[in-house]
Amino acid sequence: MGAGGRTLSFKWAIILGIFYLSAAVEVFAYEITGTIKNNQTLESLSGANVTVVNTQLGSSTDRNGEFHISGLKPGEYKLNISMIGFKSVTKNITIPKDLEPIAIQLQPALVPLQS
Repeated sequence: MGAGGRTLSFKWAIILGIFYLSAAVEVFAYEITGTIKNNQTLESLSGANVTVVNTQLGSSTDRNGEFHISGLKPGEYKLNISMIGFKSVTKNITIPKDLEPIAIQLQPALVPLQS
């Protein structure tokens, strides 16, 4: 095997190393879960939006008011929880410290009728 063959093998080793390293980083991604409820009736809110501010991550609550957001790396994040007819809530979380399910209650917003 000549010098050119060793160079090619070295390049493949680098490429494979980068691939495996990026795959290993994904193993350390975390998931947050929680429930969203009406703070007056304590009913689960289906269709509430939960977004991670300054990322493209987010979720909508299911019929049980539950949400799941995965792909979070360790760090500090701000969640924005919103739903039409309710006041929005912002919650700060730290990953991996705050991995317990999050319980949020939204307060109904009074929307004045326009005449």
